[in-house]
Amino acid sequence: MSKTRLSWIEPRSFCAESAGRKRASRRWWHGPLAMLGIFVFSVASWKIAHLNPKNHPPPLTVAIPVMLALVAFVVYVFPWIIAKLPSRIVVTDKCLVRIQGHSHHVLLTAVRSFDWQEGPDHHTLILVMNRGRELRFGVPREMVREVTALLATTPAAGASASTGYE
Repeated sequence: MSKTRLSWIEPRSFCAESAGRKRASRRWWHGPLAMLGIFVFSVASWKIAHLNPKNHPPPLTVAIPVMLALVAFVVYVFPWIIAKLPSRIVVTDKCLVRIQGHSHHVLLTAVRSFDWQEGPDHHTLILVMNRGRELRFGVPREMVREVTALLATTPAAGASASTGYE
């Protein structure tokens, strides 16, 4: 088990900016398409339940509105609730983990370099991965030096980091 080296909660202002970026990157048809796919799967499950004589699923006039309500909840309301939860960042010996509804692990050996972007009440840690993808993490102002010192000691990121905090 890896030892936890640092841990913090991302600032609310960063979470709001991040949610805005995610909303702007989504296409208008992603939600309706997801609803259609899940709805078709639900109707197929309902039809398969009718094949077993021991099952007595509700009639279609009841099942359709219930399915639509649940699908709308899963596609639109549930992601909104997850986005409102505070995200926690945990840095261990081997990886950086963002926990917000589910966990997202970033291996520190896959980080090519890192940089900082200053915001009005937080800093943004930008990790450049080996394949050129950028990941952004919100860091409270009081933790910038600790995070920089920790990331500078990682073998992959330390060699090519541009921090501005020497």
